[in-house]
Amino acid sequence: METCYTLMYAEAEPPTTLEKLIVSGEGKEKQFFMKYYLDMDRQIEIINEVAKANKLTKYDTKTLRGSVLLGASPNSCRETWEKLQ
Repeated sequence: METCYTLMYAEAEPPTTLEKLIVSGEGKEKQFFMKYYLDMDRQIEIINEVAKANKLTKYDTKTLRGSVLLGASPNSCRETWEKLQ
């Protein structure tokens, strides 16, 4: 999951790093991920790339996808993200 989040936040608008989110304490804020945007299709591509690189089974890939997307992945709705800016 960490690799997925690292790649997602690096490509998000605005880009950031997991280290910055942790060190600054921002990652502890409620719904901090809503301040960052990354298209859902790209998020799924990243998850699939990570799954392929780690030779995950279809079941494990599906589990990873659910965990990442329901976890702290960036906001995937541009309209909502723009309202928060």
